[in-house]
Amino acid sequence: MKFGISFLYCPAGATLHTFRYDLFPGAELPESMMSPAMRPEGMDMLNFKKIHFSELMPNGVSRAIVAQGEKIKAGFKEEMQRLIKTAAGLNAGTISMEFGIENALTDDNYRMELIRMLRTIEPDLYRHKVKLLLPVRIPLLPAMTTEDYLSLKRELMCPDIHFLIDIHPHELVGKSVNLHELFHWLKFNIQTVRFFYEPETGNRLVEKLLTPWLDCLKKIFFDGCVLLCPASSKVDVFETEIAYLEKLVGELNKNSKSGA
Repeated sequence: MKFGISFLYCPAGATLHTFRYDLFPGAELPESMMSPAMRPEGMDMLNFKKIHFSELMPNGVSRAIVAQGEKIKAGFKEEMQRLIKTAAGLNAGTISMEFGIENALTDDNYRMELIRMLRTIEPDLYRHKVKLLLPVRIPLLPAMTTEDYLSLKRELMCPDIHFLIDIHPHELVGKSVNLHELFHWLKFNIQTVRFFYEPETGNRLVEKLLTPWLDCLKKIFFDGCVLLCPASSKVDVFETEIAYLEKLVGELNKNSKSGA
């Protein structure tokens, strides 16, 4: 299993001088970190084997763009062309944005406009060998299934647009979840999986919490990156959490080899 760290919520002032690139060959970076000046001190982009840029535009903008007029959509396309080219130049293989795709599962007009808009950027994705990942939040909204998302993917007919699975594990504690059913419909279209949590509130990732998900991913022969996403506004908490995650992933890797 290939792991990575998300720096999406990395507080300003955090440093990475002792970061274990061997344990975390993957990284998720916000759009701001396309600029070297905005990256944590000590980060060496060349040491990452998988780079993912997310939130290339503010969520409020990207979620609203579908409902805008043609002039604004044309401007969006031009900005996406620039961002895709920049991401490719930084060796990123994937990018993601929040388009509110859950609306496309219940609103036919939104679905039609979203598909039309996404198809306009497919040529640039193909040209620069970058994949756009659409977030799927787990737990799902009521009455929605992952099969609904697969239906949207098939209708898109864009080979460079796939899914990013956003897991909020602490929201699922104590609930009965059929992991096989969750991943069954999307297993050929999942590029990246993210685990979100907030260490400042006492929620942490532990082996017992992660193992069922990782086992399920192995069963579907998942070959993408598992991103661990600590959300913290405090430098000391973030840096302490990175050190903790290094130990956790070291144990997960050791146990995976011993159980192989």
